[in-house]
Amino acid sequence: KLAWEVHQRYPRKLDEPQGVPKVLRTGVGEMVTEIPDAALVEAIPDAEHLRMRRELGLKSCIILPLVARERIFGAISFFTAESERRYSAADLLLAEDITHRAAIAIDNACLYQEAQQAQKTAERALERIARLQSITAALSESLTPAQVSEVIVEQSMAALGGSSALVALLNEGKTELEIVRAVGYNEDLVNNWRNFAIDSPFPLAEAVRIGKPLWAETTKNRVDRYPHLAEVYAQYDFNAWISIPLMVEGSAVGGISLGFAQPQ
Repeated sequence: KLAWEVHQRYPRKLDEPQGVPKVLRTGVGEMVTEIPDAALVEAIPDAEHLRMRRELGLKSCIILPLVARERIFGAISFFTAESERRYSAADLLLAEDITHRAAIAIDNACLYQEAQQAQKTAERALERIARLQSITAALSESLTPAQVSEVIVEQSMAALGGSSALVALLNEGKTELEIVRAVGYNEDLVNNWRNFAIDSPFPLAEAVRIGKPLWAETTKNRVDRYPHLAEVYAQYDFNAWISIPLMVEGSAVGGISLGFAQPQ
C-alpha cells in the first residue's frame, strides 16, 4: 500500500537517468543486488519522498523491459524488502523468463482487443450502410414534404435511439417554421406551436437561423439557455436534446429536433 502511495504521489518521469525510465528508453534490463541508502539520497532530493522510500526498506531489485515484436511497451520491476533477500544471477534468469512470457501474453491480449474493436467498427459500419440504404429506399417512395418528414422522424428515432422527434419546415418567405411531423411530444404543445417565427427564442429556430446544429445538450443546459421554456422541458423525462438544421446547398429548408431518455 505504501509503495502504491509513493508511486501515486511521486510518479516517475521518462527522462530520469536510472530505473524504469532508463529501461524503457534503452530496452536493457537492470539488476541492483544491493540498494545503498546513499543512492537513494542522491536520487531523491525531496525529504518526504526520501522518508517514504526509506520506509519501504527496499533491499534489491530487477527491472526488465516488456518487449514484443521488437517493441518496448512497458517494464516489470521486482523488489525485495523485509525478506532481506538479495537477487542473484539465477534470479535474473528466472525474471527474464517471466518477463518474456508476460510480454507475449500482454501483446496477444492487446492484439485480440484490437481485433475485437476492428470487428465492432466493421459491424457498426455495416449497420450504418444498411440504415442509410433503408432511409434512401423509404425517401424514394416519399412524394411530399410531409411524407419525407415522416420518414426522417421515424428513421432518425430508430437510428439514434431517440424518444421524440419533430420536423419543421421553412415557409416560402423563410420567416416562419411549420411543424409537419412530431412524435413523442404533447399534442397540445405541437398544436400551439404549429407555426413559429424563425427569430423565435427556441433551440430549433436558432439552429435553422444560424445553419448549425445544437448538439446533445442536457435538459439543465437547455433550461439555462432558454429559461422561458423550463415548464415545457419539465413535461418530458428526457436527459438530452439535439436540434439540427436541414441544409441544402448551404441554405436551411427546415430543421429536426430529437429528445433522448438517456444522456448522449
